[in-house]
Amino acid sequence: IENGYSILNIDKLEQVINFFAERIKVLNKVHLMKLLWYSDALSYKENGNAITGLVYEHKDMGALPLGHNAIMELSGIDVIEHYNFFNYPTYTVCPKKENNSVSLISKTEINILSRVCEKFKNYTGNQIASYMHKESAYIDTMNDEIITFNYAKEIKDF
Repeated sequence: IENGYSILNIDKLEQVINFFAERIKVLNKVHLMKLLWYSDALSYKENGNAITGLVYEHKDMGALPLGHNAIMELSGIDVIEHYNFFNYPTYTVCPKKENNSVSLISKTEINILSRVCEKFKNYTGNQIASYMHKESAYIDTMNDEIITFNYAKEIKDF
């Protein structure tokens, strides 16, 4: 239940990330991590399994996959590291033209990714984190606790 009954496939994860990067003008790390969670949660809610196989934990900004820093270093995605006013690193995910395949993503999963993208494409990272903070998956879990996909059944409809 922790991974939504899906096995992590790095190549597929890269395709999902590139799917979002191609459709969202400015995709930062926080925004991406919530898009991944909502895609997995919606897929679990509707189909009984997640798309990516990622395991998420409760963090201050909402659901965050274990290994999120390693995700940002995957060779199949392009990430630009910036430093903000406080010299804190921020990350922007850009489309990787040579990796724009969706061959590992089913039509049902593409439909879910498209719906999640449409719902949240104009949100900032902070706005989508605030939206996620109102989900029972966040309200009913503690910091650093794994968010099981049982909570996916309760996500807001969109």
